[in-house]
Amino acid sequence: MVPESELPGFMINYMGNLPFEALSGDVFAVSILLILFYAIVFVINKLTEIIVLFLKKVILLIIVTLAFYRFLQFFVERLVSDGPTSDTLIFGGFGFIVGCVVIIIAFNGAVSSLGKVHPVKKVPKTKDIPDTEEDSKKEVHAAIESSPAEDIKKHI
Repeated sequence: MVPESELPGFMINYMGNLPFEALSGDVFAVSILLILFYAIVFVINKLTEIIVLFLKKVILLIIVTLAFYRFLQFFVERLVSDGPTSDTLIFGGFGFIVGCVVIIIAFNGAVSSLGKVHPVKKVPKTKDIPDTEEDSKKEVHAAIESSPAEDIKKHI
């Protein structure tokens, strides 16, 4: 038995030697490694959903933003070297507007993908609950007064 004061050091040492113990044939070490492997695979499997849904949109947002940044560098460089000509201003303005719209769309897609990753759980609708005590009494009396044949017809 290991004293409590030495337990953390023992656990760290044992975890370090765990692969070697498993290779030497220690059944307990193999079991622990398999449990750890299962836990890692389980976590990776759950995170894959998040990665696929969210990172795809974020990577698209990054690409669009970098392309827009490069366009702005080129546009400013063109303005400085050639001056504000009508072609430069028209195509630059059009490119600026399109770039802003595309970034907004990509940002909206990235943010909306968060909702798909963590969907809001909706409370299932239940049967109408009577608002007052009188309504519940009416329902009870209606249930008592109806014949069994009528109940069967309602459910069929």
